[in-house]
Amino acid sequence: MKSKYRTSDPYFKQYNDYYTQYQVDSIFLNAGNVKYQGTNTKFWDKANLKQELVSYLGNNHGMIVKDGNAQFARIPSARQQLAELEANHQRYREHQKNLGFETADYSNKELDTKLKLEALISVMEGEVEAIEKRLATFEEKVKVVDDSQVLCWGLQGTVRQKGGFPVEIDGQNVSKVGDDYCISDTRSPYNSLKLSQYRKLCTIWREDQKRKQKEKLLKVQEECRAKGLPVVSHLGATTFLRVSKTNLPPFPEWAKEQDSSSPKLIRTK
Repeated sequence: MKSKYRTSDPYFKQYNDYYTQYQVDSIFLNAGNVKYQGTNTKFWDKANLKQELVSYLGNNHGMIVKDGNAQFARIPSARQQLAELEANHQRYREHQKNLGFETADYSNKELDTKLKLEALISVMEGEVEAIEKRLATFEEKVKVVDDSQVLCWGLQGTVRQKGGFPVEIDGQNVSKVGDDYCISDTRSPYNSLKLSQYRKLCTIWREDQKRKQKEKLLKVQEECRAKGLPVVSHLGATTFLRVSKTNLPPFPEWAKEQDSSSPKLIRTK
């Protein structure tokens, strides 16, 4: 992170003191601090990092929407507070000028709040940068991992858990985004699909496989009868046969329609 210490600002020392303190207290900029040895797991968990990024940036309006309620994310909230403080002070200066008084500077309390907010915003922007860099290392690891196990048995809905939470399904990485667990794997054609939506797709796929298997059995039985051979009652098990990715169903349109009607927590550029 590029340092944002000040040297020429008339109040640089006061600002720099706050800036230093916020940096020291940051889990993401000071993750090695012994003070955070028990809590800095946030820095090593991909799902937590994504949630933290949302808490700092919010959606394309800078908001976090949960259970129908919306509130500003951390950086937009601090920026709004700073903008309101500066606007109120400017209105006060204009009022004093209109009355013939000399325009006043910020009061000590206002100045202290202003410098705190400016330092906090600078540090939070650095934290976002650190989180994004850390997330990029996860993405890079995913790129070099062999994808031969991704959906190799089809959509079985087989979940691998860690600490009671899903981390993988059918060989696809899973992480929490907002309130939902989603497939978070660029190797998968179902990347970004919610786990609940994926399970629905699994059910549809398995039913389709059963239908195809039944049709295949009927065809084999007809051939047996035509050739005067004993009629088979069932075919060999297909559960453990590898499935070609070209035979997988596409990303479901109904899932796109569901998501388009729900608030999304994404970062704006």
